[in-house]
Amino acid sequence: MKETIDNLDQVSKKKHYQQLIVLQAIMILLIMIAFQALNEIGIKDINNILTPIFGIMGILLSYVMWSMIRQFTKNPFIIISSLICLFSRFAIAIFINSNLLESLSEVQKDRLVILSILLSIYGMSVMMLFMIQDIFNEEHEITYRLWGAGCIYILIGPLFGNVYNLVEILQPGSIGITGADMSSKLMHSMTHSMYIISSLDSKYEHVSGLIRNISVIESIFINLYIVLLVGRLLSK
Repeated sequence: MKETIDNLDQVSKKKHYQQLIVLQAIMILLIMIAFQALNEIGIKDINNILTPIFGIMGILLSYVMWSMIRQFTKNPFIIISSLICLFSRFAIAIFINSNLLESLSEVQKDRLVILSILLSIYGMSVMMLFMIQDIFNEEHEITYRLWGAGCIYILIGPLFGNVYNLVEILQPGSIGITGADMSSKLMHSMTHSMYIISSLDSKYEHVSGLIRNISVIESIFINLYIVLLVGRLLSK
């Protein structure tokens, strides 16, 4: 009976890994192709076009990640705090973009966004720690480990993208752009992170020293992860 439950649990986790990869792949395509194309064409209402799409995709991603966390642990504090952290980013973004918080000053809005980014980083970090523990410590069949490993890899970009976005908000111009609104800063930050994990030179040449140093850390983290992953997949 216990073996049957464990098998069903593994099938469910594998399905969630697959769902996360598909959703992340769509997000990356939107950021790297749709956003860049519209930006280069010179369309001014990029946010009005893409923000609702990113919002829906982000909510779906957060729901799948939270569902996985509930499978990884039964700790009520982790489950509730992860729920708040993963969904707070989108709740705050909706309030700001819909002018429901128009009475707040720009500084206060920035503080809310910073809080939501920190919560999002925490939620994604918790998710990744559980996944790494699952892939590296538990005995699973090879296809399960491959889907899990791919999911972890593809989540590293958005995790560091949030870090770059946080730095850009705290120190405007750090990513090498000027005059961008909140949504555009996030897109540029994510784009820079995608360049780093793909081992390509970033198109943002005038980034700050802090952004450059974080990029080095991301690159080291990616390479270390690949080395450890290869060793884990080859182990019996």
